Amino acid sequence: MDSSFIWFGPGVYWGYFAFFEIIWSGQTPGKRYAGIRVIHSSGRAINTYEAIGRNLLRGVDGLPALYGVGIVCMMLNDQHRRVGDYVAGTVVVHDQRAHDLRPDWNLKAAGSTSNPQVAQVTAEELALIETYLQRRDALDVNVRDNTAYQIASRVTAKTGLQREPSQSLDDFLEAVARQVRDSARFR
Repeated sequence: MDSSFIWFGPGVYWGYFAFFEIIWSGQTPGKRYAGIRVIHSSGRAINTYEAIGRNLLRGVDGLPALYGVGIVCMMLNDQHRRVGDYVAGTVVVHDQRAHDLRPDWNLKAAGSTSNPQVAQVTAEELALIETYLQRRDALDVNVRDNTAYQIASRVTAKTGLQREPSQSLDDFLEAVARQVRDSARFR
């Protein structure tokens, strides 16, 4: 038996997942069909090393049989991460396009008045705000706070809008997104 044949099966097994996750930004054909994707736990797209790393550990997840280790690991954490996800720092999320996102509005921020400065917020920035608002509950507290701070700083620098002293970052971002949506520019 030729040694290249021995490497072919494992190469296809591990290579298939890593290859597609690299070229399709965290998706394989099956993940694309299911509407899920792999991202880094910080929220950014995975890189080549993370795609390869998480998939090399499929062998560990598959032990002793039928993904026993992987299933137990996924049941023991709230993000359902397997061993490969922990090593690569990744998480599998539902994939939603920006035009499909609708944030969970916080009713405390309701009744905000429109400000002409929100006209400077682009469609991409609105999508960024709404994506954060939609996914914030799934984020680690430190990642959530850091992400909200970065987005709010970007909005403040661009528009000059300031949050009220008693207003949380989330309430500020919700108010900005609501005002942009209410302006009917991006419906």
